[in-house]
Parts: sequence; structure tokens; C-alpha cells
Amino acid sequence: MSGNERAGRWRPSRHTRAVAVMGGCELDLREIAFPTDTLLITAVAVMGGIEIIVPEGVEVEVTGVSVMGGRSVKVADAPRRPGTPVVRVRAIAVMGGVEVRSKPPRRTKATGHTGTAHKSLDGGRDAGHPDRDPDRDRPEDRG
Repeated sequence: MSGNERAGRWRPSRHTRAVAVMGGCELDLREIAFPTDTLLITAVAVMGGIEIIVPEGVEVEVTGVSVMGGRSVKVADAPRRPGTPVVRVRAIAVMGGVEVRSKPPRRTKATGHTGTAHKSLDGGRDAGHPDRDPDRDRPEDRG
């Protein structure tokens, strides 16, 4: 009966699970470091909703079942980028919904440039903006 959001730089497991019961869940995959050539997401929405955002140029396969609920896939018709993974979503929606859609890379607030979200899709490198220091602003460095 609440919400959860995961966005920015993070490393999901090969099999990630998202569950929403009378609440919402958002998984933004645009800046993640993909673990393998395939990422499996099991999305279970019971009287709630799950939104999965993928970067443009990533192949998406959605399977599953809906009971008094729905599934939708709104992925841009962009050619698959070389070396990108397949995102497989197993959607189970019971009086709820699971939506998978693509979006372009995020724009950073400071520079207005798009982030390098697709770097994580090429060669397994970590995602991130070249101007960002991953060690900056760690909690243990704050005074």
C-alpha cells in the first residue's frame, strides 16, 4: 500500500523481481549496468501498478497473464543496438497493471546533456556521466 522507485546507477541481479500490492513500483533501467546478455524481470502487480522503463534500442519480450488487469508494451521502434541485452519481463497482473516502455536517456540537471546511459549497454561497462565522480558525495566523506 505504498510505492517504490529504483532509478539512476544500480546493478540488478540477472533475475530481478518487482512486486506491487495495492501500491506502485517503478524500475528505470536507463542507467543500469546490465549483468548479462539477458535480464529477466518478474513483475507481480496485485491491485497496483508496475512501470518498467528501458533505454531505446533494447529488445524487450513481455509474457505473462492478466486477470482483471492489464499489460502494455510501448517500446520505441528503434533498431537494436549492438551488444545490448534482451530484457524479458514475466508480468502477472491481478486487478492491476504492468507497463513496459522506452524513453531516451535522462538529461542531467547541471549540464543539460544526456547521460551516458547506453555506455552500460556496450561492453558491460558501468553507466554514468563522464563528469560525475562515483566516489564523490559518499556518506562516509561527508562531515
